[in-house]
Amino acid sequence: MEYTPTDLINLMDSLIDEKDRLCKAIADAKSTTDIDIDTAISMNKVKQAYISCLNSLASMKSRTIQNTGEDYKFNEAGDQVRYYYPMEEIVSINYDRNVVKGIIKKLKKETDEISLKLDQIQLNTEVDFEPQYSMDDSLEDVVSK
Repeated sequence: MEYTPTDLINLMDSLIDEKDRLCKAIADAKSTTDIDIDTAISMNKVKQAYISCLNSLASMKSRTIQNTGEDYKFNEAGDQVRYYYPMEEIVSINYDRNVVKGIIKKLKKETDEISLKLDQIQLNTEVDFEPQYSMDDSLEDVVSK
């Protein structure tokens, strides 16, 4: 089948209108839910990123690291020479890891509940939309509509 540029321009115009109708139908369906879906998704992402940071803090432990330092000094002849010295680095945490773990547990429970609610909304909310095109339509069918 041969298509003219006008046919394809009209098709694109129709597809944009179709997408606009679908977006409006989805927005209408979202407005019927008891939570603001977009805000809930956004806040869940923020909380999950925060949980990731908190997990790093919760897994930290105090430790001592033995290392060797290096510096230069002047010897008796006045030459600059390298010397090594033992070094001990103490890494300690100054926060209660149990409090951090409690916050993680609380946030995980909140995000899990919201995720479950969002899943239920996605499965059970009907979008009032009748598509103009079918997935089974050929290109010829779509262009000719």
